[in-house]
Amino acid sequence: MSRWLLIFLGESLMSPVQWGVTEEGRLVEAGKVQGGAGLKSLVSRQQGADKTIAILPGEQSTLRYMATPPKNAAKFNAAASYMLEDELAEPLENIHYATMTSPNGGFVLAVGDEIVKNWVEVFTAAGLDVDVLTTDVSVVANAANEVILLRGKSRTVAGNATNGLACENDLFDNIGADYLKIEEGSTVKYLGEEQDLPAFLSDASLEWMGTFGKGRLFEFFAKAYSDGDCVNLLQGAYRRKIQWSGNFNVWRNAGLIAASLGCFFLISQAAEAWRNDRISNQWADLTRELHDQSFPDVVGADPVNHARIILASGSANTSFIELSARFSEAIEKNEEVQIDRIGFDRAQGRFTVSIRSQSDTAIEALRNDLTAMGVTVRDNGGYRQSRGQWIGELLAELS
Repeated sequence: MSRWLLIFLGESLMSPVQWGVTEEGRLVEAGKVQGGAGLKSLVSRQQGADKTIAILPGEQSTLRYMATPPKNAAKFNAAASYMLEDELAEPLENIHYATMTSPNGGFVLAVGDEIVKNWVEVFTAAGLDVDVLTTDVSVVANAANEVILLRGKSRTVAGNATNGLACENDLFDNIGADYLKIEEGSTVKYLGEEQDLPAFLSDASLEWMGTFGKGRLFEFFAKAYSDGDCVNLLQGAYRRKIQWSGNFNVWRNAGLIAASLGCFFLISQAAEAWRNDRISNQWADLTRELHDQSFPDVVGADPVNHARIILASGSANTSFIELSARFSEAIEKNEEVQIDRIGFDRAQGRFTVSIRSQSDTAIEALRNDLTAMGVTVRDNGGYRQSRGQWIGELLAELS
């Protein structure tokens, strides 16, 4: 757990949005913006964050559990679509769903496609790069084996190892015990006012986590996400772009990546679109800033012109450009592998890549494709299994 930007989205694009920055699980800054239009004000706070997590209200989602999900990602997605088609009244083409495996089995999180589409467009327009889009129910349901209950003034969010629920307090008081299978003697972690505890929990073994204050809420979700992960809705058509870092800087959007990698054929095609984009000035400023940080010997130079000089001169710096292009192509062919972070060692001409995948076979396929493209790949410390995923680092450089 490091420095995270947590964003609690509202019921609609116009609803107030709560945000907070946590550092090692402690809230260091928080505030509120008015709807999606206010998210652009959070771009500056994202610069120092290791991860940005946007959280939708659980009432807008359906969370389903599979005790023994298929190990193959494609088969898991197919099984999820059959399950949702049988259970939901909404046509499947109007639904966006994502999957995740865990030590307890597998989870399927479904949200209206229009909801996800609208928020992704808002993030893009604001210049905000979101790593995870999920729901409060998904975070809570994957946090622990005990029952967890978050009780606010008007709504309750609750979950256990295999289920989750978000609804108005009165409704939860009627259905919560049966829905979450809360029995006498069950251990319940409770965040909320003591006097608001539902009557059916009077005989439960209770672990009180404090009142439902803003600071405690952000800290709870930071720890819950760290402990249990959650289903990330940014899969399939909404899969997020790869994040790149050079030195200690995070390359936050595709426009910056293209400019900084020297992919000039992309830049020339995108330049006109950028000029017409309402955030083009911001992107241009960030591009120049990243260029100056990566090439301190030519601070102030035009990034595009400087990259043309590099390419024409055959300088060793072209390894950054060539390696980036090959790695990007390999990732597009191996979508099961998720990239958490890429760092570039300019002196060594080498990427350090943090990756994760539900299948070690997918990681091996990525390695083989990179090798075939003339990239030397080796492990950096090996891989470990966590929450049903293989996680590790690899080093990549031109052969």
